Amino acid sequence: MKTIMIHRPEINNRPGFGRIIHNFYDHVRDVLKKHDIPFEELHKKNRDIRKDKTYNHIVYHTKKGAHNWLNVKMNYLNAFFYFDRKGYSGWSEIVDNTFDPKAIDPIAADAYFKKLQNRFVIPKNSKYAEGMPLILTPIPDGAIAIFLQVFSDKVLDLALTTSEEMVRETIKYANGRPVVIKRHPACRVAASAILAREATNWGPNVSVTKCEVHGILEKADTVVCMNSGTGFEALLHERHVITMAKSDYHHVSAALQPDETVANVFNRTRQSPQDIRKFVYWYLTTQVIDSEGETLEQQVLAKLHEKKWI
Repeated sequence: MKTIMIHRPEINNRPGFGRIIHNFYDHVRDVLKKHDIPFEELHKKNRDIRKDKTYNHIVYHTKKGAHNWLNVKMNYLNAFFYFDRKGYSGWSEIVDNTFDPKAIDPIAADAYFKKLQNRFVIPKNSKYAEGMPLILTPIPDGAIAIFLQVFSDKVLDLALTTSEEMVRETIKYANGRPVVIKRHPACRVAASAILAREATNWGPNVSVTKCEVHGILEKADTVVCMNSGTGFEALLHERHVITMAKSDYHHVSAALQPDETVANVFNRTRQSPQDIRKFVYWYLTTQVIDSEGETLEQQVLAKLHEKKWI
């Protein structure tokens, strides 16, 4: 059995993302220790050790499909993590995994979904906290919400159109219905602000909002994004989600396909609320790991067995 090298990310162990990430790594380490699985920990990035094939590697924020590699990254919801053979987001193994709603127990899915709403929706618990309250202007009922992403985010390499075309085609499709545009709170790229501002002149009832995420999702009827985490959060509100980039929740979104016109994706059939609830249950209980959940140990061990590391 090869020794597992745990590559800790160089992130401060402070309240917020850093604490959540290190807590997950602590849990993984404790599972290995409990089951006498040989491991070492590395607290600084070392490219030479990453290349060392005598180890199996657990590494943060990577997208590598090697046999001796597991990719770790925080998922769309706080405390959930990828522990993935291929990567994260649209590079994740989840993309190609089959979701069969008929195989999911609707009672279990509904019960889990209700707990999830109590955990995230009701307290307005979003990954990028913006402070409360941030509702500066009311969100119209039935609005179409466009969520822009950090323009330098690597996941936009998976985009099948441009952010500008996504916004223009959404406004055209809205045909006068209210459209609200939300910039990513962590984006400091001027082009994002310019796009959002100029888009208010591309049609009637188009506005830019600073409302926090769940405040928008409570009111919106449809959510449009590339492959944003807010698209997944919208599923917790059972909203119709349209994605313009490769994503790992395409199973229940109206997903733009390669060589398809953007206008065409707006005509897709909506997923039923029950299928959305079943998908969220399937995704969060079998495809990623809840670092605060009761099945973390079993899921970590299952992935190590799947990789034939143990």
